[in-house]
Amino acid sequence: MNLQKFSLTGTIPEGSKLDNITIKAPEDPDDKSLRLRKEFWTFVVKELAAYLVAFLFLVGIGVYCCFVVIRNGVMSPEARVVFPLITTLFGGVVGLIVGKTGK
Repeated sequence: MNLQKFSLTGTIPEGSKLDNITIKAPEDPDDKSLRLRKEFWTFVVKELAAYLVAFLFLVGIGVYCCFVVIRNGVMSPEARVVFPLITTLFGGVVGLIVGKTGK
């Protein structure tokens, strides 16, 4: 490391207090690529993975509910009322998740 001495005696007004000096070196290209790769995987795990797991759970639950409602071939009167509500509910939730993921 190459250290150079310098003096700030003439540039600081008298009576001033020197609080902090920060010197930042340019980022090494290897360190930059490693940092960007780490930020990408952090984003994938924290954001996209959570939405993906939630999406898969909702689709699975929705498919199971639809299977339960129409498994007998001919829907009962109660199932005819419930089936549109289930599909609307899960369609809205899936649309919300897909919309948030796309932002």
